[in-house]
Amino acid sequence: MGAETRELMDNKGMSAIVYQASHNLSGTVHYAMRASEVLRRMFKLQCTKVRQKGSHLRIACPCGRHSTTVPVHKGEDLGPGLLRAIERDLEPCLGKGWLR
Repeated sequence: MGAETRELMDNKGMSAIVYQASHNLSGTVHYAMRASEVLRRMFKLQCTKVRQKGSHLRIACPCGRHSTTVPVHKGEDLGPGLLRAIERDLEPCLGKGWLR
């Protein structure tokens, strides 16, 4: 099992971790990424916000039949297991691997 971290340098020379990937034995790559990045990709694919309760957003796919919950906690990454669950919830509408 390997791990890879990519960094982004801003104009002041400061670096920030963009994403961290872990590779499992089957060759699938699961990323840890911020909720804001996941939401940006969802909205780009025409998903809509259904409701919000506290720091959890309920998001529906374009057809309206599938939905998922995305926790938005400041300063925390969504782990690979949660990302896979979110991806699986919307796969029937958005297609396999839409989050990668």
